[in-house]
Amino acid sequence: MSDFYCDNVLSGQTPVEKVFETERVLAYHHTRPFWETHIVVIPKPHIGSLLTIDDDSLLLELLDVVKKVAAQVVEEKGAARVLTNLGDYQDSKHLHFHVNSGERIKQDRQDRPSSTTGNPDDCSFRIHLQETGPRILFILSILFSYLKPALRFKNFPFRKLRICN
Repeated sequence: MSDFYCDNVLSGQTPVEKVFETERVLAYHHTRPFWETHIVVIPKPHIGSLLTIDDDSLLLELLDVVKKVAAQVVEEKGAARVLTNLGDYQDSKHLHFHVNSGERIKQDRQDRPSSTTGNPDDCSFRIHLQETGPRILFILSILFSYLKPALRFKNFPFRKLRICN
């Protein structure tokens, strides 16, 4: 199976507009945005999904970049969404987070339910950030520290976890 992020983005084959970068994490503007502001945050090493990451320091670094990018979007736009997909909702089997804001400018694929319909069963993991965004991100980082052991079990009901304000 091809990995767009490794094969195209990280290899340089597809040029991207970088937003933030560390030694092991890259944030860039989506090459085919679905939202007015649409940023993708990826780990540089191949990690299949949030459920398969076993490097705690990389997970914390990744979430720190997501937090910084989301805070920047909230500061500039007033609101942001942070989303990652799991299982069948995950088109690319490389862990990635979407940080987006504004109006939807393109629809999701038609052969599956949209992960942004507002129906809790249609989203894997979604967080809405309004003016309280930095506090929500802080809570999210604490939440992940408590959930890390549970993430290693396949039966963890992550599809039901939804934090919205």
